[in-house]
Formats: sequence, C-alpha cells, structure tokens
Amino acid sequence: MIKKFITSVFIICGAATGFSQTLNAGLFAKAQAFTNEVFLNCPAFTDSIHVAEGAEIISRIEVKTEPYQSNETYKPLSAILLKNKCNPAMTRDELNFNPANFNPLKYFLNWYPATDTKYRVDNSSYIIVVHPKS
Repeated sequence: MIKKFITSVFIICGAATGFSQTLNAGLFAKAQAFTNEVFLNCPAFTDSIHVAEGAEIISRIEVKTEPYQSNETYKPLSAILLKNKCNPAMTRDELNFNPANFNPLKYFLNWYPATDTKYRVDNSSYIIVVHPKS
C-alpha cells in the first residue's frame, strides 16, 4: 500500500514538473522572440542570459481590462519611451494593441517596482500591470 502511494506521488510530481518545464519552455521561446525583436541589430544582447532576464520580466507582466476612470493616475503607454536603439524600425502598440502579442520589452517600463505598477494603453480599456519581483 505504501509503495503504491509513494509511486503515485512520484508520478504526480513528475507530471507537474513536466508541465512546469513546458510552461517555462514556452515563456523562454516568447522571451527569445521578443528579445530578438528589440535587439535586432545588437546580437550581444540576445544571449541566453538576456533572454532569461526577459522571461523573468515577462512572467511578471499582466494585461487586463479595466474601465477608464477620470481620477486614475496610470501613465499612458504613449508616454513611455520605446527601446528602439537596436531596432529603429520597431513600432509602438497603442493604435493596434493586441494583448496576445504585446512585447513589453520594447518599452522602458519600470521593471522592478516595489508595488504593482499600472500603465493605460491609450484610448482603450487595457491596463498593463508590472508586478514586483518576488
């Protein structure tokens, strides 16, 4: 009986680990694509260390909808500088914002806030939340 229980625990833990690795692989692939876009002409910044840092940042980004309120103090995305030194052809997202392919690494957002920091996507109900690093 104990053998079956221990075997079951190992199987469940193994499945959870495999699922977690798949999520991490997906996050890493997304970070690789986003990093490549931002640092197109600066390959020194597309190595695995920079991609891992990008993945960590992306893991703390949340895009959600929230109705605009006249008293809100969120910075608009249009007020955030675009990180386009290595890719001058890169474009901003305010006019055609799509949460599914939003690349937050393109912007000079505050990546290490002490508390949740929110940005409003101009003239929309989208909010970009940067959660603090835990």
